[in-house]
Amino acid sequence: MTSALSSAKTDWSMVQLEHGQDASFILLDGLVAHASQAGLNLLKARHEKQVLGISPALFLCDPVSSKNALLLKKLLAAGTSVVTCTCQCRDFSGRLTEVEVRASRLTDNGCHIVKLIVRDLESSPLLPSSLMLKERRDSSRDHASNRVSEALHHEKEILEMIAQDKPLTHILEDVCDRMEGLLDNGGLCAIMLFNEKTNSLSVGAAPSLPEELSSALHHIPSGMHSGASGAAIYTTSITIVEDIASSALWSAYEVRDLALSHGFTSCWSLPIKTALNTPLGTVDFYHYQRHFPNDDEQAIMLDASALIGLAIDKKNMERSLEESEERYRAVVTNLTEGIMVLASKGEILTCNPSALRILKITDITSAGRRHRYFTHIIHEDGSQIQLGKDPVSQVFFTGVAILNLSIGIKLRDKSVVWLIVNILPIKQPDSGLTIAVLISFTDTTVVREAQRQLHFMAAHDALTGLPNRHQLNERLTQALANAVHQKKKIALLFLDLDRFKNVNDTAGHSAGDTLLCDVASRLSSCIRATDMLARLGGDEFVIVAEDFDNALHLNELAERVLARMREPFLIGSNEYHLGTSIGISVYPLDAQDGPTLLRCADSAMYLAKESGR
Repeated sequence: MTSALSSAKTDWSMVQLEHGQDASFILLDGLVAHASQAGLNLLKARHEKQVLGISPALFLCDPVSSKNALLLKKLLAAGTSVVTCTCQCRDFSGRLTEVEVRASRLTDNGCHIVKLIVRDLESSPLLPSSLMLKERRDSSRDHASNRVSEALHHEKEILEMIAQDKPLTHILEDVCDRMEGLLDNGGLCAIMLFNEKTNSLSVGAAPSLPEELSSALHHIPSGMHSGASGAAIYTTSITIVEDIASSALWSAYEVRDLALSHGFTSCWSLPIKTALNTPLGTVDFYHYQRHFPNDDEQAIMLDASALIGLAIDKKNMERSLEESEERYRAVVTNLTEGIMVLASKGEILTCNPSALRILKITDITSAGRRHRYFTHIIHEDGSQIQLGKDPVSQVFFTGVAILNLSIGIKLRDKSVVWLIVNILPIKQPDSGLTIAVLISFTDTTVVREAQRQLHFMAAHDALTGLPNRHQLNERLTQALANAVHQKKKIALLFLDLDRFKNVNDTAGHSAGDTLLCDVASRLSSCIRATDMLARLGGDEFVIVAEDFDNALHLNELAERVLARMREPFLIGSNEYHLGTSIGISVYPLDAQDGPTLLRCADSAMYLAKESGR
């Protein structure tokens, strides 16, 4: 071994004397054992240690197919005679140079030693014939042309996948496979996706990376200590790491040791951005040897990143739109307000659950046209609205929205729901025709009923349901106003129950309340529909009588009341006998206004009570 190597070095010295400007290498068992200074310069190596122990396959390649297996086999199979071929040499920066390689082989004590003389055809004065160099360059141009054609074909197919809305993962994996084949430099492609919320990267596709490494590429923070991809997304510029082991970008990166354990030496990363420079992710290439991307490789990566950015941006926009639609759908679905869209002929195009609930529609398909779920529409005053003149038809006809309209809908089950309705036209953008209407409505039935009850309670006695003092005063005011113009008389009958206090004291207030309700019922049976019976409180009642001819009518009314009140009241198992004292005042004979008329009737009642009831 030692003598063989010494012999090889001696031969190498002779070669140096003969070809002092050419790069020289000694291969021992297929690996570089020695390199001349010219060889180090050719590879742009700083010292000999960088090239010792490496295979010439790392820097010598066929310029057309980029495959070096046949070339090396041809060189290393050389006998004692010299074998010459022309190829390309790739230095440690990634630059390719046209070279001529002369190889000779000798065997010493079983050791296979090959001497390589590598001549730079582009800078050496001893150039081969211009025809040979032209053929070489034409071949390179043809290869570049083929690569461009192949890249355009791949781009077309990827765009078709995006247009066909293929899953993003499938598109990214396909891009990785195509990129590896297109660059054909031994690199393995990975695509990382950026999450703006977490400011981190996670693997989107890495079909060729070892599974262990691919699984570790998740939640990689953006920054200058997160490898090539973290630095690329942080700086928004291409990041090239020739030596992962010594790179400061990888020094604190937990994935570094894992990448090295799988034999990766270098890594480049190119950021993926939108047209507005919003970061979307990175395209990464991992290499088993030091590799610096040349201009063509960087151009291919830039084109690929643009396509990847288009695919990711499209999916992000679709996802954002879906989320927006889902939020809108959730809002509309959960609204207590009813939402309905009607076509021009009344078909229900869509409606939310609240609309179905309010209008008691169990099946929208069976409801069909709107008139199938109600019988008619009602105005505030209770009058019916004719179909064709209803609010929806008006909006279709005029194209003008109707807002805050209060209407009643009588449903098929005979119930009435009261709604506050907004009706908005939906128009065609080009023609401006109203093609549908959007109806939003709030069910006010419960509120309306509560208001009615409050109004009733404000004007009626809570126990008997008769008009109270407030409503009595309003009736008197209105009656007096009419009487002035019509010159008619008005009479007030003021009634007070005799011995009512005894019922409360002996039987309790519950029995007293029952008795008062019976009194109200008996008194109501004594009056005309045009008369009014009111309870002032306690055991005091007032009758307002209008439109009578003479005092005989009032006398007959009072006698009917007295007769009904003399009948015994049965409360539980007990009978109660009450008397009634009545005082009467008449407009305009006794007073000209309501309060005075009421006081006169009250005074007359007390006079009657004092006179023996």
